[in-house]
Amino acid sequence: MLRSLSKQEASLILELEWRGQRIVSRAEVIQAMNGNTRAADDLIRSLRRKNWLERIGAGTYMLIPAERGPEGIPDMNTLVLGSLVTSPYYYSYATAAAFHNLSAQMRSEIYVACRRKLRPRLIRAFMFRFVYLKQEKFFGYAETNAFGAEVMMAEPEKAIVDSIDKPGYAGGIGEVAGAIARGSSRCDWDKLAAYALKMNSVALVQRLGYLMDFLEVKGPSGTRERLKGRIKKHSRSYLGSTRIWGQKGIFDSEWQVVVNVPREEIVAEI
Repeated sequence: MLRSLSKQEASLILELEWRGQRIVSRAEVIQAMNGNTRAADDLIRSLRRKNWLERIGAGTYMLIPAERGPEGIPDMNTLVLGSLVTSPYYYSYATAAAFHNLSAQMRSEIYVACRRKLRPRLIRAFMFRFVYLKQEKFFGYAETNAFGAEVMMAEPEKAIVDSIDKPGYAGGIGEVAGAIARGSSRCDWDKLAAYALKMNSVALVQRLGYLMDFLEVKGPSGTRERLKGRIKKHSRSYLGSTRIWGQKGIFDSEWQVVVNVPREEIVAEI
């Protein structure tokens, strides 16, 4: 079906194209229709039928621009869809780990670090999970070509650091350990240590230090000492989530970490 536009439809589409706006809400369309809810809903239905708009959430639509051709073929790159929902953003955790070949797992959930608190959103059978980060943790990413599209992606070092900070978004401690092992010969460990310290989380540094020792990752001279310098006396942390693994485990006095995750789970992805 070739796309056509009525005068009213063309007015909305041209306005969105001129502003470079790829996401439009039902509320914005109602406003464009001078508050006429019924007319706005009719317009949205017509534009969806003609492949000018694609629904990506409740009351939220993605513009399929003129550059997508006369038939309005949607952009099938899933990472493009997430990049249109919020800004600033970057992909991290399990998503960035898979992109950088730090993980062997491909997940249907896609993790987006952002500066807004957003609910998960199902788009084309993929669950997008938006992870709110404070400004001081929002760094270590760059524009990257991901499968033909330019998106913001965590650097390998930041993907690991983010995953240590929030292991649940990375697939658990086993996946985190696997990422560290795979990245041991490829990552810039000076940068990784600097990023870990910049996150201002003692628990993160403790987990990283313990896992580096456990996996026998040496890193450049002085890296271990820089990490240990951040740990204060009696700053006990747990390697894994106590909600999942409980509070019992061997206490590692070197990093003051309670190793509450079984060894077989730590090495499961290595």
